[in-house]
Amino acid sequence: MNVIPTAMVVLGGWHATAVPKRTMEECDEIDSLMKGEKEEIIADLVNVIENGGDYHEVKGILFRDSARINMENPDRLLIKNLDDLPYPARKQ
Repeated sequence: MNVIPTAMVVLGGWHATAVPKRTMEECDEIDSLMKGEKEEIIADLVNVIENGGDYHEVKGILFRDSARINMENPDRLLIKNLDDLPYPARKQ
């Protein structure tokens, strides 16, 4: 049960990437799961959430549709040049 029912629970990491379908099947609390490198996936996912877009357009995720059925999108390609990623914002 979610502490904040309106919050979306998103999982990522090596376990999620290694066994994504099994993880979604065994963890009812997860709304979406990211496979592979997360830097670009999370940006696309946040954009879809904020703008009411279509989760089917986000490559590299599994998600539950409105009927709580598990859906899997195609994988996202690996980032070719990690130097293209911006530096983290670490202002205090």
